[in-house]
Amino acid sequence: DADRAIELIRTATVNDPNTPLYYATLGSLLIARGDPADALSALERATALNPDDTVSLRLQAHLYGRFGRAGDAITAFQQLVTIPSPDVADLLALGATLQAARGADAAVAVLERATKLTPDNVLAQNHLASCQQMRGHVGDAITAYQASLALRANNNPATVGLFAAMQTVCDWRDLTELKNKLDAMTGKSIKANAKPNEDPFLNVTHCVDPRRNYEVARLWSADLSSRVTAWNGAFEHPPRDRDRIRIGYLSSDFHNHATSHLMLGLFGAHDRTRFSIHAYSCSPDDGSDYRKRIALDCDAFVDFAT
Repeated sequence: DADRAIELIRTATVNDPNTPLYYATLGSLLIARGDPADALSALERATALNPDDTVSLRLQAHLYGRFGRAGDAITAFQQLVTIPSPDVADLLALGATLQAARGADAAVAVLERATKLTPDNVLAQNHLASCQQMRGHVGDAITAYQASLALRANNNPATVGLFAAMQTVCDWRDLTELKNKLDAMTGKSIKANAKPNEDPFLNVTHCVDPRRNYEVARLWSADLSSRVTAWNGAFEHPPRDRDRIRIGYLSSDFHNHATSHLMLGLFGAHDRTRFSIHAYSCSPDDGSDYRKRIALDCDAFVDFAT
């Protein structure tokens, strides 16, 4: 009876507010019940009372990530990996969070450490390969993907990454075999109504079936929607100038990227008597002139990456 257990443990925390085990247990039960916000509060109290409680800290770190609090998640995971031989799962979680929030360059050292600690870990090789691919180090990415596939040849997400990497360097050897494996994996995911490993952009580079293109995009969108919904974000809409239409541009490419190269003059070209221009960036600040110019040309520039 989880509800009764939670009720009793809450009473225990009132009677004895300084016992960390109560909060740690309460946090775990609240996660199981699907109450992540209250769970996070309990776990924060548990680790404040007992900083050595790595189980609560790990749960806390993952909840920070779930709520989009990347900075807090990074801090918590960094605490977990300070020991000489950390749990490789913590290293991979830290690497993934760093990569998403601060860019691939910030994550590569952590992911290389993970593969050195566990060279036979498929997931570690895949994370490192993906990171190298994002950095533009395609040769290093191919090496890591091939190492992963040598460990597990079938039903391995490395198939997706290697296929994309081989396209990038125009290496057509074994591409047909990779494509067949990729199509089989994607078909299996669609049948299970689960997000495929390949993203919609990769899918349209090799698949001309619009129904499959749609299904891949639909499943990726559904996954994104469910994760964002978990943040429970609250948005305020204060009164504003109704004489101007507000236009928002959302992009992960507000930096030294082809999209910004092509759109650089667009943001400042709007008629400011009729339009208010807002940019929303979900990629790390690279300090480039492109990003600075776009930020200056907009009425507001919001950085979601941090």
